[in-house]
Amino acid sequence: MPGSIKKAQEIAAGIPGSFIPNQFENPANPQVHRTTTALEIIEQMDGKLDAFVCTAGTRGTVTGTGEVLKARIPGIRFSSSNRRAHPFSQAATQVPHNIPGTSPGFIPNTLNTIVYDEIFLISDSEAAKMTRDLARLEGILVGISTGAAVHTALKVAKRLGPSKKVLAIAPDTGERYLSTNVFRD
Repeated sequence: MPGSIKKAQEIAAGIPGSFIPNQFENPANPQVHRTTTALEIIEQMDGKLDAFVCTAGTRGTVTGTGEVLKARIPGIRFSSSNRRAHPFSQAATQVPHNIPGTSPGFIPNTLNTIVYDEIFLISDSEAAKMTRDLARLEGILVGISTGAAVHTALKVAKRLGPSKKVLAIAPDTGERYLSTNVFRD
């Protein structure tokens, strides 16, 4: 990802009036999740939620949604899933992986580390298997980062026990993965 950002900056430098949203640095990224995603979750769940799970890409959802849910729902647990090869709580290094939308290879400035309670480390194969299971067993076509989030949410739900409410963000669709090996065993 750092190479992609650098290339985007090079291209933008040659185009007068261009703009790079840079969601890794832009405070509007977590802010939109504070004012939309988090409030929708609270409304849809009637403010009753025991745990919230999301993957970690730009960290906008982690930070914005996490801050509001933690402030408004007492006792909520916030778990993030990240690829096993690179937990975002450690020094960032770019390691190849197969969970697009997660682990950009650095820790973005938008991340508020106080909001999450734990990080689940998910392997590429665990995320891919859950992605396939969601399509085959539930008829839900999602991408690999959603597979990682749901895999984590099921672990959290099992640990919390019956009657607890766990919500996972599904950040991507499976359409762009149809030509890959994700949906093949």
